[in-house]
Amino acid sequence: MNDNDGTAENAPLAEQVARLREDVDLLLLTRGENVPRPATPDASWQAMSPARAADAWAALIEWVDGLVDRYALDETIPTCWYAHGAMVEELHALHMAWLGAYTGRGSQPSDRAFWHEMLARTLGRLREWNRHGCAAGTHRPDEPAAPTEEQCTARAAFVHADLQARARRDGATTPEVTA
Repeated sequence: MNDNDGTAENAPLAEQVARLREDVDLLLLTRGENVPRPATPDASWQAMSPARAADAWAALIEWVDGLVDRYALDETIPTCWYAHGAMVEELHALHMAWLGAYTGRGSQPSDRAFWHEMLARTLGRLREWNRHGCAAGTHRPDEPAAPTEEQCTARAAFVHADLQARARRDGATTPEVTA
């Protein structure tokens, strides 16, 4: 390898290709086509590239906010869920299962019911992992309390720091989260 092979310059291109490959795979899955999933570093939350993590954080934040609202889970899922690794992993897995059940072209009507079974089991584990009482408190109305500006700022700072650490690890630039 020499200095003129363009490896450093192609790093962003490689990330773009990986993201496009994931987009194509998702489109194929929504059409009900089987997509072989090779073992890649992005197969786990911790190993995601900075660009993939930025997309994943944005999607997960939006989805969890909607989940908390729809199912009135503000007493179960703390507003600081993003700072608890186990909760991030559980909620990410639940989100992926939801996508399969609700948007997968090959999904069966019963998949939605099975997803609700997964939701119930997941909520039990989230309660166990919330040993520090992040969601504990007094009665709140059925309408979930929206995260405060301070909590949104803290969440954004946390996600930004996560993306910076991934970028340093991979020698890439830090992408911005759009959510």
